[in-house]
Amino acid sequence: YQAMKSRVNNDAALISEIMYLYSQTWEKVFYENDKKEFWYSVKTLGRITTNNLEAFLKDYGAIKGIYKASENGGMEGLANSYKRYLDKLDYSQLKEFTVDLSSYAQKFYDINTTFEGVNDFRIGDRLNTTLLILDKLEHSTFNPYILKLVKDNPNDIDEKLFALQKFVITRLIYGASTKNYNKISETLLESDNPIQYLKSYNENDPNIDFSLFPVGLEFISGRNNKYATLLLFLIEMIRRQKNGEDLYSDTLMYSNKSLEHIIPQKWTSKWMKVPCYDYNADGNYEQITDVERLEKTRNRKVYSIGNMTILTGKLNSSISNELIEIKVEGKKGKSNGMKKFVGSLSIAQEIVELYEKNNRFDERDINDRETNLFNELNEFFNITDSYSKDKTPVIKPLTDQSEQINVLKLENFTEEYFTETKIGKLVRETMLYLFENSLLTKDELSMLKDKEYCRKNLGCAFSIFVIDEKDTYDSMGRSRFYKEKFKYLDEEYYLCKEWFENDKKYFIPWIKNKLGLN
Repeated sequence: YQAMKSRVNNDAALISEIMYLYSQTWEKVFYENDKKEFWYSVKTLGRITTNNLEAFLKDYGAIKGIYKASENGGMEGLANSYKRYLDKLDYSQLKEFTVDLSSYAQKFYDINTTFEGVNDFRIGDRLNTTLLILDKLEHSTFNPYILKLVKDNPNDIDEKLFALQKFVITRLIYGASTKNYNKISETLLESDNPIQYLKSYNENDPNIDFSLFPVGLEFISGRNNKYATLLLFLIEMIRRQKNGEDLYSDTLMYSNKSLEHIIPQKWTSKWMKVPCYDYNADGNYEQITDVERLEKTRNRKVYSIGNMTILTGKLNSSISNELIEIKVEGKKGKSNGMKKFVGSLSIAQEIVELYEKNNRFDERDINDRETNLFNELNEFFNITDSYSKDKTPVIKPLTDQSEQINVLKLENFTEEYFTETKIGKLVRETMLYLFENSLLTKDELSMLKDKEYCRKNLGCAFSIFVIDEKDTYDSMGRSRFYKEKFKYLDEEYYLCKEWFENDKKYFIPWIKNKLGLN
């Protein structure tokens, strides 16, 4: 409004017009009926704390091409982006901008206040379900796309919202990267076919193998308990829709749900003597007696989606680490068990029924449930048709470790070798040569254990070498390093196996320099 005033040379009639426009747009949207409280209330977007007004201006700026978070970070960058944009507009354009911005702001207000007031989530409510998913996964980068969709209200808005749900849930359960979400959101804003764009993006991601069981579900709460809570809540919503939501007398609220691990995270004090099972080479179950293998197996399965449920209340800490019979039944006169916190949640009731039927809960039950829960997500979101519903969930090695590597001589490292050899084999053979011929200093070895150095100089997203076996696993429990060790200077190292052919453009110049071939 100050910008408009500066363009009318104190013309009283135009200033009056500006003030009327102000009362009908900015004042009505941002101040009327105590709306100011909403706009200046604190809002958390991932790790960033802001307010609704700033969040809206970023979303609107992204939609209109005024602002890009990657280029204009922070509040100062936001303000400067708008100033540069407004300085280019004449009086007529500023009026149109004011009306348009206020219209989007009203829609932003309606979307968020409605979502905040939801006390009965239904999977068929595409908008609020999408907002719930993005909120719990802290994916605020898609907010401009959501705002634009709701504002434009195309005939296929539900299909587009569902496509976004499917996209982020698929990447969550397959453990795919989220680092390009800013760029993806920018593309969505401009795409003529966002549904196909999202579908193709996942289908062409080399890190997603739809023929395999999604590894992200096997370590879901090890990454974040919020992820597990969200997925179980979604499955509960899916079941309600399938069974008929009118059959339920209660509402399905998210805020009062508590996540519970059936086999507790601190299981060694009470569950050590409970039999542990894992698949053998033939794909059949065998009881594990070796203590080290038992601990590794149980530590892995504790964080599986199959070992979790949501409850209507939190179990007392005095029984949360207890054996299954006490967790389900509780302690008479002391603490309630899971039975008291089932309510109408089928996701919790099935644990009680499973215990009552078999009088047990172990890795076999976790694996069965893990598979069944994925099948329900897969059926609803139609994630993949190549995965067998009855397949034993097996994690495929991220890189083929059976490929033969050779101890080479310097003359073997020809241009043809670098061009024709696959990146995984290339890395292993050249690093073996460096180790065998003592061509790395201690300082260089130290740098190869630094993730940022490796990313910038070798193209690898991880440290090239680690010493401790526990560091070979990522946050989802997947091994990112080869099992065999490289010995050098009285120390043993694990070599990273996370390489892509595109990494050659970084790795080859680096290794040639170390080999003295430049």
